[in-house]
Amino acid sequence: MARPRALLDTHGQAAEVAARLKGEPAGWRRERLLAVKFGLEGQLGLYEIAKRVGRPRSLIQRWFDSFRQGGLERLLHKGRGKGTPSRLRAEAAAALRQKLAAGGWRRAAEAQRWLADTHGIVVVLATAYKYLTKLGARLKVRAPATKSTTRPPPRPSKPAWPNNSATLSCRPTDRYGSGWRTKCATGCCPSPDGCGL
Repeated sequence: MARPRALLDTHGQAAEVAARLKGEPAGWRRERLLAVKFGLEGQLGLYEIAKRVGRPRSLIQRWFDSFRQGGLERLLHKGRGKGTPSRLRAEAAAALRQKLAAGGWRRAAEAQRWLADTHGIVVVLATAYKYLTKLGARLKVRAPATKSTTRPPPRPSKPAWPNNSATLSCRPTDRYGSGWRTKCATGCCPSPDGCGL
Protein backbone atom coordinates (compact mmCIF):
# COMPACT_ATOMS: atom_id res chain seq x y z
CA MET A 1 0.00 0.00 0.00
CA ALA A 2 1.37 3.40 -0.98
CA ARG A 3 1.86 6.00 1.67
CA PRO A 4 -0.63 8.87 1.60
CA ARG A 5 0.48 12.07 -0.05
CA ALA A 6 1.05 15.10 2.17
CA LEU A 7 -1.36 18.00 1.98
CA LEU A 8 -0.54 19.95 -1.16
CA ASP A 9 -2.36 23.23 -0.57
CA THR A 10 -0.65 24.47 2.58
CA HIS A 11 -1.02 28.14 1.56
CA GLY A 12 -4.69 28.02 0.51
CA GLN A 13 -4.05 28.95 -3.12
CA ALA A 14 -6.15 26.32 -4.92
CA ALA A 15 -8.58 28.87 -6.37
CA GLU A 16 -5.69 31.06 -7.52
CA VAL A 17 -4.08 28.07 -9.29
CA ALA A 18 -7.29 27.44 -11.25
CA ALA A 19 -7.63 31.13 -12.15
CA ARG A 20 -4.00 31.45 -13.29
CA LEU A 21 -4.26 28.26 -15.33
CA LYS A 22 -7.16 29.66 -17.42
CA GLY A 23 -5.20 32.70 -18.60
CA GLU A 24 -1.74 31.15 -18.86
CA PRO A 25 -0.42 30.51 -22.40
CA ALA A 26 1.38 27.29 -23.28
CA GLY A 27 4.82 27.01 -21.74
CA TRP A 28 6.67 25.92 -18.62
CA ARG A 29 4.41 27.87 -16.24
CA ARG A 30 1.29 26.25 -17.63
CA GLU A 31 2.85 22.78 -17.23
CA ARG A 32 3.57 23.43 -13.58
CA LEU A 33 0.14 24.89 -12.89
CA LEU A 34 -1.54 21.96 -14.64
CA ALA A 35 0.43 19.42 -12.60
CA VAL A 36 -0.47 21.20 -9.34
CA LYS A 37 -4.13 21.42 -10.40
CA PHE A 38 -4.17 17.65 -10.99
CA GLY A 39 -2.51 17.16 -7.61
CA LEU A 40 -5.02 19.40 -5.86
CA GLU A 41 -7.92 17.45 -7.34
CA GLY A 42 -6.50 14.33 -5.66
CA GLN A 43 -7.85 11.79 -8.13
CA LEU A 44 -4.56 11.00 -9.89
CA GLY A 45 -1.33 9.66 -8.50
CA LEU A 46 2.12 11.04 -9.29
CA TYR A 47 2.70 8.62 -12.15
CA GLU A 48 -0.60 9.48 -13.83
CA ILE A 49 0.04 13.22 -13.44
CA ALA A 50 3.52 12.81 -14.87
CA LYS A 51 2.11 10.89 -17.81
CA ARG A 52 -0.53 13.53 -18.53
CA VAL A 53 1.89 16.46 -18.25
CA GLY A 54 4.64 14.63 -20.12
CA ARG A 55 7.34 15.03 -17.47
CA PRO A 56 9.14 12.58 -15.17
CA ARG A 57 7.58 11.66 -11.84
CA SER A 58 10.56 13.03 -9.91
CA LEU A 59 10.07 16.46 -11.50
CA ILE A 60 6.37 16.49 -10.57
CA GLN A 61 7.40 15.65 -7.00
CA ARG A 62 9.83 18.60 -6.97
CA TRP A 63 7.10 20.93 -8.26
CA PHE A 64 4.77 19.74 -5.52
CA ASP A 65 7.48 20.28 -2.89
CA SER A 66 8.16 23.81 -4.07
CA PHE A 67 4.40 24.56 -4.08
CA ARG A 68 4.11 23.25 -0.53
CA GLN A 69 7.05 25.35 0.66
CA GLY A 70 6.43 28.68 -1.06
CA GLY A 71 3.09 28.55 -2.83
CA LEU A 72 2.60 29.89 -6.34
CA GLU A 73 5.49 32.32 -6.07
CA ARG A 74 8.01 29.56 -5.52
CA LEU A 75 6.37 27.21 -8.01
CA LEU A 76 6.51 29.75 -10.84
CA HIS A 77 10.02 30.99 -10.06
CA LYS A 78 12.55 29.76 -12.56
CA GLY A 79 16.05 30.26 -11.30
CA ARG A 80 19.02 31.25 -13.41
CA GLY A 81 21.02 28.50 -15.02
CA LYS A 82 24.24 27.21 -13.56
CA GLY A 83 26.40 28.56 -16.39
CA THR A 84 28.94 31.31 -16.00
CA PRO A 85 27.44 34.76 -15.53
CA SER A 86 27.79 37.33 -18.29
CA ARG A 87 30.93 39.45 -18.29
CA LEU A 88 28.93 42.43 -19.51
CA ARG A 89 28.22 44.36 -16.33
CA ALA A 90 25.24 46.70 -15.97
CA GLU A 91 27.27 49.92 -16.31
CA ALA A 92 29.08 48.58 -19.37
CA ALA A 93 25.76 47.55 -20.93
CA ALA A 94 24.33 51.03 -20.32
CA ALA A 95 27.39 52.70 -21.88
CA LEU A 96 27.22 50.27 -24.80
CA ARG A 97 23.55 51.09 -25.32
CA GLN A 98 24.29 54.86 -25.31
CA LYS A 99 27.13 54.49 -27.77
CA LEU A 100 24.91 52.37 -30.05
CA ALA A 101 22.17 55.00 -29.96
CA ALA A 102 24.71 57.63 -31.02
CA GLY A 103 25.89 55.44 -33.90
CA GLY A 104 29.36 54.91 -32.49
CA TRP A 105 30.35 51.88 -34.56
CA ARG A 106 29.85 50.40 -37.98
CA ARG A 107 31.26 46.97 -37.17
CA ALA A 108 31.16 44.59 -34.23
CA ALA A 109 34.96 44.45 -34.12
CA GLU A 110 35.00 48.16 -33.24
CA ALA A 111 32.59 47.53 -30.36
CA GLN A 112 34.75 44.61 -29.25
CA ARG A 113 37.84 46.85 -29.13
CA TRP A 114 35.89 49.56 -27.30
CA LEU A 115 34.75 47.07 -24.64
CA ALA A 116 38.34 45.94 -24.09
CA ASP A 117 39.82 49.46 -23.99
CA THR A 118 37.14 51.24 -21.99
CA HIS A 119 35.76 48.60 -19.63
CA GLY A 120 38.45 45.93 -19.65
CA ILE A 121 36.03 43.29 -20.98
CA VAL A 122 37.98 41.08 -23.37
CA VAL A 123 35.66 38.89 -25.42
CA VAL A 124 35.81 37.08 -28.73
CA LEU A 125 33.99 38.54 -31.71
CA ALA A 126 31.08 36.09 -31.44
CA THR A 127 30.42 37.26 -27.88
CA ALA A 128 30.56 40.89 -29.01
CA TYR A 129 27.93 40.05 -31.63
CA LYS A 130 25.82 38.39 -28.91
CA TYR A 131 26.00 41.48 -26.69
CA LEU A 132 25.11 43.78 -29.56
CA THR A 133 22.21 41.60 -30.65
CA LYS A 134 20.92 41.45 -27.08
CA LEU A 135 20.89 45.25 -26.99
CA GLY A 136 19.04 45.45 -30.32
CA ALA A 137 21.90 46.77 -32.46
CA ARG A 138 21.84 46.81 -36.25
CA LEU A 139 25.28 47.42 -37.62
CA LYS A 140 26.29 47.75 -41.27
CA VAL A 141 22.83 48.09 -42.77
CA ARG A 142 22.55 47.04 -46.41
CA ALA A 143 22.10 49.75 -49.00
CA PRO A 144 18.79 49.59 -50.83
CA ALA A 145 19.04 47.86 -54.18
CA THR A 146 18.22 49.90 -57.26
CA LYS A 147 15.63 48.50 -59.57
CA SER A 148 16.75 48.12 -63.16
CA THR A 149 14.17 49.09 -65.77
CA THR A 150 15.81 47.23 -68.65
CA ARG A 151 16.69 43.60 -68.55
CA PRO A 152 19.61 42.21 -70.49
CA PRO A 153 18.70 39.68 -73.20
CA PRO A 154 18.89 36.07 -72.08
CA ARG A 155 22.05 34.27 -72.99
CA PRO A 156 21.67 31.25 -75.24
CA SER A 157 22.41 28.02 -73.48
CA LYS A 158 23.69 26.28 -76.65
CA PRO A 159 25.56 27.70 -79.61
CA ALA A 160 23.30 28.69 -82.50
CA TRP A 161 23.56 26.15 -85.34
CA PRO A 162 22.50 26.98 -88.87
CA ASN A 163 19.03 25.74 -89.58
CA ASN A 164 19.28 24.61 -93.15
CA SER A 165 17.67 21.40 -94.25
CA ALA A 166 20.60 20.43 -96.50
CA THR A 167 22.79 19.76 -93.50
CA LEU A 168 20.12 17.68 -91.85
CA SER A 169 19.21 15.68 -94.95
CA CYS A 170 22.49 13.82 -95.17
CA ARG A 171 21.68 10.15 -95.67
CA PRO A 172 24.43 7.67 -96.38
CA THR A 173 23.57 4.96 -98.90
CA ASP A 174 25.52 2.18 -97.24
CA ARG A 175 25.05 2.56 -93.51
CA TYR A 176 26.64 -0.67 -92.41
CA GLY A 177 29.20 -1.11 -95.14
CA SER A 178 32.18 0.85 -96.39
CA GLY A 179 30.31 4.18 -96.77
CA TRP A 180 31.35 5.42 -93.30
CA ARG A 181 35.08 5.29 -93.89
CA THR A 182 35.60 8.55 -95.76
CA LYS A 183 34.11 12.04 -95.34
CA CYS A 184 32.03 14.00 -97.80
CA ALA A 185 33.23 17.29 -99.33
CA THR A 186 31.46 19.54 -96.78
CA GLY A 187 32.63 17.49 -93.80
CA CYS A 188 29.17 17.02 -92.31
CA CYS A 189 29.11 13.23 -92.68
CA PRO A 190 31.65 10.44 -93.07
CA SER A 191 30.21 9.09 -96.33
CA PRO A 192 31.18 10.79 -99.65
CA ASP A 193 27.88 9.92 -101.36
CA GLY A 194 25.63 10.32 -98.32
CA CYS A 195 25.43 14.11 -98.37
CA GLY A 196 23.20 15.96 -100.80
CA LEU A 197 25.50 19.01 -100.88
